[in-house]
Amino acid sequence: MQKKTPKYILIGLMSINILFILSITGMALSEDVNHTSLKPFIFSYLYIIFAITSFIVFLFKRKNSLIVIFTIFISMLGIFELFIFDRWNVLVNYEEWLFRGMPEKWQKTSFTLGSQLSEPLEKECKFNNFENELLDINDFHEARDIIKENCGEADRDVGSGVYILEWYLSDRGKITLHQLNGISYQDAEGVEYNFYFKESE
Repeated sequence: MQKKTPKYILIGLMSINILFILSITGMALSEDVNHTSLKPFIFSYLYIIFAITSFIVFLFKRKNSLIVIFTIFISMLGIFELFIFDRWNVLVNYEEWLFRGMPEKWQKTSFTLGSQLSEPLEKECKFNNFENELLDINDFHEARDIIKENCGEADRDVGSGVYILEWYLSDRGKITLHQLNGISYQDAEGVEYNFYFKESE
């Protein structure tokens, strides 16, 4: 029985790999929402651990090479799946989803594997180009759509419990969109202008 133990270990690692892939795929495709409290990219480290462990077991016995190759292949497939799901916002951590501006499922993003920008990028837009559109805004979603159309996705969400989105602009100003309080624009000199939703007036 002892001689067969490495084979059982390899089969176990391979089975766990397959189970992880099926679970992640099922979770991603069966849900209407594309965000979760988990951090899916962490599974990539598990895949790497399984592949390395399988290879180490193989080095000791020099047998069951097909199982090892298949386990490594499954690990690589799992990492690739996580990359695709992350890149296309199919399964993303909730905080990361907010940071990206709440994209829809299968909406491509340039951020990958849970990476976040340490510093915000300045958007190539100017507030005065669309300021008049914000004078007659009904609610948060309408305001967000107008700002996204002109400035792209928000740089970050700094809220807790409510959405507070921020955009850093090329005119050195900053737009803050608060889910409850409306919109504020701070220009390069620090002067702040506020716009309120109609429904909250």
